[in-house]
Amino acid sequence: PDDRWVQAVEFRPSNLEVTHHVVIFMGGFGGGGGMGNFDVLGVWSVGTEPNVYPEGMGRKLEKGQHLFANMHYHPNGTAQKDQTRIGLHFGEGPLKHEVRAALAGSFSLSVPPNVANHQETASWYVDRDMQIISLFPHMHLRGKDMRLTAVYPDGRDQTLLNVPGYDFNWQLFYYPKDELVLPAGSRVDILAHYDNSAENPYNPDPNRRVYFGTSTDDEMLFGIFEYIELDGSATAGRSDPLAAVAASFPKGEAYRVFLKAGEAGLPAVLHLPREGDGRWIILFNGTQIEAPVENLTWDGDTCNATVALQMGQFGGQVVLDATIHPDGRLDGRLTNDGTTPFLIPRIEGERIVAE
Repeated sequence: PDDRWVQAVEFRPSNLEVTHHVVIFMGGFGGGGGMGNFDVLGVWSVGTEPNVYPEGMGRKLEKGQHLFANMHYHPNGTAQKDQTRIGLHFGEGPLKHEVRAALAGSFSLSVPPNVANHQETASWYVDRDMQIISLFPHMHLRGKDMRLTAVYPDGRDQTLLNVPGYDFNWQLFYYPKDELVLPAGSRVDILAHYDNSAENPYNPDPNRRVYFGTSTDDEMLFGIFEYIELDGSATAGRSDPLAAVAASFPKGEAYRVFLKAGEAGLPAVLHLPREGDGRWIILFNGTQIEAPVENLTWDGDTCNATVALQMGQFGGQVVLDATIHPDGRLDGRLTNDGTTPFLIPRIEGERIVAE
């Protein structure tokens, strides 16, 4: 009936055998301002304990606000029932710092069969000055380890979190012991390994190549970052998220592109170096998703590459052909095999950082 703020969230599924995760969104699936801002009130996965914010910190709830639950169940072959209870602990007094969340990872992972230590990577690009409140790594049954490393604007790097023995049955929020500040322009690299061998006792099928998917038998690569904006910061309340991503690449190699999908579209940054592979970072439903740009070749100002451009259940390995104009504009097309148009057939954009 009134505006309140939440200091703690607890989830209690009644059927742990099939419940995979519960996410409470505050404004529909995904969304939120900034690059990869994940507008959630709370997250539960197998083994997750109640999420309790530090004193004076929490999430705002406005009078009449609607909350949306995303609930994922893993079938086990028989009819099942679940009644998940969600507990909210309201804070007392004024809310001093509103906690926000960001999600980053990859939809393009591909884990070969019978491999015990397959590596996948992604990055999160920080678009505002912030203090990290918690870190939450997420993989599935083949997840082996995950490391989160911050690369600061001055080139320094720092390990934020190292989980050497990831366990799907114990997915936890990790709270920094000391104050952890990330200035705008920082990047957090996500490095994960997967065990798809017969030696992994949790592996349902070591002979299968595993891709991104929502089933527990599929795989995921995500990091969730909860944070507060720093008081008095020049970036407080505003940001240019795509410019923050572009700033992490060498000058003149990043392009602000727009993936046309009907009347809607997806903002993104496309990294096209003259040598080596590039990356494509897409803002998709409030999630910062990274896809590798491989086999990149140039003929003058025209390039060709393959991209593992998978978004949710759509996409796959696609061919990119793009032309860079003298004024920095980019025109390109996406095809499934060099001929057949992709789900999103054309892209257009402009160079973000001038040469």
